[in-house]
Amino acid sequence: MFSKKTLRGDIIGGITVAIVALPLAIAFGLQSMPNDPNAAMAGLYGAIFCGLFATIFGATKGLINGPTAAMIVVLASTYNQAGYHGFIIAMLIAAVLQILLGLLKLGKYVQYIPKPVVVGFTNGIGISIFIGQFKDFNTAPALALIVIAIMFIPIIAKWVLHFKKNNSAANGIKKFFQIIPASLIGLIIAVTVYILWLPGAEVITNRATITAGFPAFKMPIFTDLNWGPIISGAISLFLLASIESLLSAVVVDDMLDQKSNPNRELIGQGIGNFIAPLFGGLIGTGAIVRSAVNVNNGGRTKLSGIIHALIILLVVVCFSGVTAFIPMAALAGILMVTAFNMMEFESFAEIGKVPYSESLVMIVTMIVTVIEDLIVGVACGIALTLILKGIEKLNAKKKSKQ
Repeated sequence: MFSKKTLRGDIIGGITVAIVALPLAIAFGLQSMPNDPNAAMAGLYGAIFCGLFATIFGATKGLINGPTAAMIVVLASTYNQAGYHGFIIAMLIAAVLQILLGLLKLGKYVQYIPKPVVVGFTNGIGISIFIGQFKDFNTAPALALIVIAIMFIPIIAKWVLHFKKNNSAANGIKKFFQIIPASLIGLIIAVTVYILWLPGAEVITNRATITAGFPAFKMPIFTDLNWGPIISGAISLFLLASIESLLSAVVVDDMLDQKSNPNRELIGQGIGNFIAPLFGGLIGTGAIVRSAVNVNNGGRTKLSGIIHALIILLVVVCFSGVTAFIPMAALAGILMVTAFNMMEFESFAEIGKVPYSESLVMIVTMIVTVIEDLIVGVACGIALTLILKGIEKLNAKKKSKQ
């Protein structure tokens, strides 16, 4: 699992990605469990337990696991409809389904979901997350804009390098933010502005309780439950977690020139996602952006993912009081940029260049995901794909007869 050759890179990668993951975990928790005092800790516990056990039992070296932006919409919907205990059970069922999918060696088939459908629901979730941040954005717009502006600096540098590869200034900015994450710099500045000039801004502790200490085991309660939203939520979470985890694994495999086992990855993700809710945490997936941060900073083995989880645990046990100074608007800014980064804007630029059927499937899946939910969006996207392919085959047969 570990190598002396990669030890330094794994340590640096693990520390760096933990810094990136910490505010994201809190933000994802608050968004996934609206108005629940345990929400922030649920995000942190998810990053710890999913991050640790999915890494240990999974298949992909360099992959960072934990709560992700793509899960927010489905988690929040399940929480609102099923209640807290139903929410926990839905996550446990989703985890069991992931493990079964891996044991039955069906993981490879998840990857065959049509790309326009994947792009469509990814864009739809990104739009939903972005729109959902305006409530917290409006609590202190100046703080949110500070974070957004700073997080866009490396994005702009990347755009410059895309068009002019040898731009020294943009290259220097890119390297700087690879060492020090933009979200961390934005958060530090936002906290400083809050303390010095905007002490009345709403902070995390206005919404949720931040507690220090090791997470406690919580036995699920199976009485007085509404099983309808529990089952539908579990299926949605299972599908999304499985798809995103396998897509993340493919991306990391490409970055590190390796080949991981999708079935083992699902089993590992399922184990991590089963343990996390038992300690009050959110389930998660492989995280593409955090994994890229890890790899770019030298992470090459599972050790980097383990270090990332243990550092977040250390913060929770020893330094959780620091989070009381994080403004909600700053987290909204982070999530807005995260949602922006999720969007695959090239899919819109390709409309008219790719077959109309692919564009139509992507747009319909995206719209239905925003208006309804992920499961309905994916179902509509797959159904539309089959219908359009059937029409194309019928037209081809008619032409051949002529």
